[in-house]
Amino acid sequence: MKRRTLSSVFLMMSLLVSAAGAVNSVNLVVHRVDDAFFPEDQFVVGLDVHIPNVAGVMGTNVVTSGASISLEDKGDAMWFGEASYDSLASLKTALHGSWMINITGDLASTSTFMFDANAINDGDFFATPTGLAPAHNTTGTPKVVVLTWNDPTGVSTPDGLLVLVDGGATFQQANSALGTLSISDTSWSPSSPLDPGLNEFSVVYGNFDTRYLVGDLSVTSGGITWADSPFDPNSDANATPLLGLGSMTNVGFDVVPEPVSLTPFVLGSIVLLRRSRTP
Repeated sequence: MKRRTLSSVFLMMSLLVSAAGAVNSVNLVVHRVDDAFFPEDQFVVGLDVHIPNVAGVMGTNVVTSGASISLEDKGDAMWFGEASYDSLASLKTALHGSWMINITGDLASTSTFMFDANAINDGDFFATPTGLAPAHNTTGTPKVVVLTWNDPTGVSTPDGLLVLVDGGATFQQANSALGTLSISDTSWSPSSPLDPGLNEFSVVYGNFDTRYLVGDLSVTSGGITWADSPFDPNSDANATPLLGLGSMTNVGFDVVPEPVSLTPFVLGSIVLLRRSRTP
């Protein structure tokens, strides 16, 4: 099973809230990934630069003091990129300091903001949920099942909750932003039967926290007008990136296979074979 990180659910979850509106904005999410398929912890940063109000923008990339993050055109004037780090220390080294968003096209510009990554510690990430059930490597799980988990304890209530299950042919999800889950929920029933075979079950909690962003988005050339992300719960009058901190937990379990279907031809062959063996 391919490792599921923030990039595989970022566009669908839209930072655990509704999709971005028609404003130029920057969304930054840092997640801790606890994956039973890959037991080592991993820290992942996902970055979305959304520029629908500027004609002629051809692309963007982001450079920090210690890293460069390539952004892929995702359509609808949105560019997304992701970087992974094997420890919080290496993430801080790469991401701390000035961020430069380089925009190419008819209205090229460079915008900057500061990310105080060194102020983040592991406790700033919302606590990881435990007790996901079915548990990792469970076999014989029925196709119709209630997925459960333990609500993590923490000093604050998270801003968002996302739960998803992926069997390869069928992908199902529910989240608090759409009202299909509440923040306090610890169980979920997928609307359709699960796919036979290996299924991946993920639970994501997230918080929005602007304490680690220093200064607003500023334009050094090009005249692009920035705004807060329209779904930022801590929005103010300044053009500030949306920063999300959270955790993602992934497990996998096996669903019982479909029963063997016997076609009329096969059934007829069995009948003939039995008759030929009758003395």
